[in-house]
Amino acid sequence: MTPLFIVAILKRIGIYTQFGMNRSSKTCSTTSTRSGSFQMTQKVDYALFLLTILAQSSERLSLRGIADRNSLSFSFLQKMAGLLRSAGLIRASRGNIGGYILAKPCSTILFGDVVRAVEGESIPHACVSEKSTVHACPRKALCTIRPALQKLHTQMQHLYLSKPLTYFIQQS
Repeated sequence: MTPLFIVAILKRIGIYTQFGMNRSSKTCSTTSTRSGSFQMTQKVDYALFLLTILAQSSERLSLRGIADRNSLSFSFLQKMAGLLRSAGLIRASRGNIGGYILAKPCSTILFGDVVRAVEGESIPHACVSEKSTVHACPRKALCTIRPALQKLHTQMQHLYLSKPLTYFIQQS
């Protein structure tokens, strides 16, 4: 199989995503076209970025400071922090020694936890989804490659979503 064929399969089942630098920040964001089960949205991007910053600090950090130092939208970062706090991934405290910290060790926070915290459960691509009615494939019942695509989808979801936060810190 050529790499282009693999990319075509990944695009078909909605896993392949092209990343580019966001003009207004130092984080990555996906292209505006969204289809499929795995897309790293700006929400996930900011949340993951925030978690890696907090994981690398031994003290509480302010969102304003993080946003200013990294040219990020403070209000958007604040919204992501609220979602992460609601999910029990970070803790916040007020006052002179206030700020944000991780609520649990970074080795126990999975990428899937981050995605679910800010996006909810991921919805599989219509091709591999049992529940999709919006974009249901008309050839679904007759498709000869669907079982293979379902298996690949499951493997790719597991590959991405099971990575701990430490993986993202070690790669930088």
